[in-house]
Amino acid sequence: MFRPSVMTACVLAFLSAFSACSFNYAEGDGEGKTLPEMVMVDAAARRYEDSRVRVEFRAKVLEVYDSDKVWAAEGASFTEYEANGSGEVHSEGSAGILVIDDRAGIYTLGKGTTFRVIGDDILLNAPDLRWSKRDNALAGPEGGVVEARERDGTVIRGTGFFADTLRHSYRFSGQISGEFVRSPSGAGSDGGSR
Repeated sequence: MFRPSVMTACVLAFLSAFSACSFNYAEGDGEGKTLPEMVMVDAAARRYEDSRVRVEFRAKVLEVYDSDKVWAAEGASFTEYEANGSGEVHSEGSAGILVIDDRAGIYTLGKGTTFRVIGDDILLNAPDLRWSKRDNALAGPEGGVVEARERDGTVIRGTGFFADTLRHSYRFSGQISGEFVRSPSGAGSDGGSR
């Protein structure tokens, strides 16, 4: 079950970070509006660990709010590589809007989100998802539908999505539906079942 305190922190971080974002600098005179220290168009960035690329990030528009330690991106995509330096992709995703609250370690992906975890062979599609770096937790909104797909054709849709990415554990606390595809080795003479 998703802890209410973590959910509250995620929602507050998203609301405070997102309310600071503008993406439209032509409205009004800017009075009372927080403006970014830096705006980049068609941005690309890399994060390095131990002299190796760990994350690649791209965005159509990227706003940086240094004083709040917040990044806001529109049309964002990312690729995270394995920590062992092999160069293999660990996960990748995209979102219409991405808000990174670096101080809280909360990444909020919204306006249509895909998130693919290569090692677990799972692709997640959702209106929005929240990642807590501190807890290694990925969550969907309480009532929001998240779709999980596997390469074999198995699809599960449900609400109350939560994933512990360190333990490779995925669960839904609300209603679920979908199609399960059995592997040919476990199926009867028809080779599979849905």
